[in-house]
Amino acid sequence: MTAMALDYAIRRSSRRRTIAIQVHPDLAIEVLAPNESGDGEIAAAVERRRRWIEKQRAFFRSYHPLPSAPRFVAGETHYLLGRQYQLRIAERMPSTMVGVVGEYIEVLLRSANSPEAVQRALRSWYLGEAKRVLSRELDVASKVMRKHGVKRPEFKLREMGGRWGSCTPSGFLMLNPILVRVPVHCVRYVLLHELCHLRHHDHGPEFYRLLDRALPEWVSTKKTLERWAEVLPISEHNSLPRDG
Repeated sequence: MTAMALDYAIRRSSRRRTIAIQVHPDLAIEVLAPNESGDGEIAAAVERRRRWIEKQRAFFRSYHPLPSAPRFVAGETHYLLGRQYQLRIAERMPSTMVGVVGEYIEVLLRSANSPEAVQRALRSWYLGEAKRVLSRELDVASKVMRKHGVKRPEFKLREMGGRWGSCTPSGFLMLNPILVRVPVHCVRYVLLHELCHLRHHDHGPEFYRLLDRALPEWVSTKKTLERWAEVLPISEHNSLPRDG
């Protein structure tokens, strides 16, 4: 399972004997670790405490302003593969169509313009884009993992709250369609993360060693994805496609 990446700072000390985790009111996570603790060991410790970390963050987040919900009106910002686009809307056209035109996501509506009609059109279009992009990128990621004995699995799109993706015990991938809105290198990180789970089902040291080999820059990519999670709150975003 690929949960939303947790961005954290590490503070090592020769005096520490165990790993400790702190969550601050600004939602920052700090890991206090002995000098000899490796990055994989620390990452595994953070994953083990994920539920506690999310509970602490939820408590502090209750005092933070919530992101505004999309209104689906002309001029509003939406994203595709990490790029910003403004909505441009035309109504009473021969058919409903959505596409990228320059710096715009253009929504042509057969009906009269309304937020509900724009949302339906965008949802259908994003779902189609997610199927196309994720299928292509899964082919790329599977070629990387082939030398590690991992075959290309099948996948299905599903909105999954605070998770970017997951894999079933039978090796079937479930991917959140909102992935099509983040940069492509973040998409590849999520896919490689899930493919590594086909070999190692937990977040132990062996899992992270394999991920290191598959994507040496995964730590920085994970941090980028975490920042995108703040732009696209995948546990609350009402414009996501449903099951595909």
